[in-house]
Amino acid sequence: MKKALALLLVAAILASLAACGGGRAVGDSAAANGKTTLMIYMIGSDLESKSGAATDDLIEIQDSGIDIENNEVVLCTGGSPEWQNDTIGNDNNTILTLSGEGYDVEEKMSQASMGEAKTLTGFLDYCVQKHPAEHYALILWNHGNGPLIGYGKDMLFDNDSLTLSEMSDALEKSSFSKDNRLDWVGFDACLMASAELCCVWAPYAQYLVASQEVEPSFGWQYSFLKELGKREPVSLIGDITQNYLSTCLDYFKEKNYDDRDTTLACVDLSRAEELSDAVNDLFAEASKNVEKRYDALAAHRVDARALGRASTGSEYDLVDLCDLAKQLEQEYPDQSKKLSGLIEEMVISNATNAEGLSGMSLYYPFYNKNYYENEWSKIYRDLNVFPEYTDYLSKYEKIWLGEDMHEDYANSEIPESESESKYTLQLTDDQAKHFASAKYYICAL
Repeated sequence: MKKALALLLVAAILASLAACGGGRAVGDSAAANGKTTLMIYMIGSDLESKSGAATDDLIEIQDSGIDIENNEVVLCTGGSPEWQNDTIGNDNNTILTLSGEGYDVEEKMSQASMGEAKTLTGFLDYCVQKHPAEHYALILWNHGNGPLIGYGKDMLFDNDSLTLSEMSDALEKSSFSKDNRLDWVGFDACLMASAELCCVWAPYAQYLVASQEVEPSFGWQYSFLKELGKREPVSLIGDITQNYLSTCLDYFKEKNYDDRDTTLACVDLSRAEELSDAVNDLFAEASKNVEKRYDALAAHRVDARALGRASTGSEYDLVDLCDLAKQLEQEYPDQSKKLSGLIEEMVISNATNAEGLSGMSLYYPFYNKNYYENEWSKIYRDLNVFPEYTDYLSKYEKIWLGEDMHEDYANSEIPESESESKYTLQLTDDQAKHFASAKYYICAL
């Protein structure tokens, strides 16, 4: 059944998002009067076609109690084969605005991939031109897959996503820059709270709101919008993170999901350059002796808090950056303490029920060799957010992927059925000396 959205049809104009550029500079319009324009880039994908999750959030936004006299909400929608409401068409990209009557269709456009940089640029510039304000914020709604794959899944264009490089390109060509930054950018998506993302977005936004872990399909709780424009961004963002955590915990309790880690963090992007320096300093030091210290470095990598593994069944090779720095303190105390201390200062709100999650992740390859060899190594080198870390990885991979790495086997006795399911492996001296990680196979005879 289609879900009902209040609708006032005000325009149905065929246009191209890419043609919406050329807007005036942010905030310099005489029409700007202190309002906030909230821009929402909503790729519906299977979240909408299968369960109507986007439509549910549209209703949630509409019912939030937002002050539409002093704020504007503008949405760009697309990327789903089927929308579960009568307002958004399946065969076009649509610009919606929120009014007192519900959602107005402001523009209908020919389909364009929402995983293309120019589509995002077009939407941002359209909002600046058509909805000028003193303050701007942006939410990107859909799937997230971390810094290597990026954000979004446009199902009408071969599941096209916005990579970090494409995000950077889109923002660089938009009306937002160092002098006209967004108040904040938020990813209502999984696995996007990474150090790489912080550095990419720092020239274009003051704060980043994102999750290290996966998000439930219902995503954020949008009641915070009733306070939009009434409070400073940092205070408002505190509501976003805490409301999200509370909603998730209530849902997990109802479903008896006792083991679900949840996090939504806000990061101060004004210190991203310090972050870049701190990451580079640590791994420049590690690069000096990666060949001799590989066993210890690999062990620290394995011990660092991982993200997304248990929840998705996939290996994104994401680790908590603060926990990783603390793992490396014994080898590189000055650099590690500087990095972990900086992260704790940059993450100004970290709503989580999990230990060992700081609010900021890092891509650190270890388990997913296949993707790294075939694609991800090139993506990361081209991104080049942390040059010294990238150089470290080039040395690290020669051992990690090289002939010096090999698997060995140790045996374990099967525990008695009445005993605890603990397996003890007896390693040889050589195995213990070169141990990096372990996995087990259960063979039925």
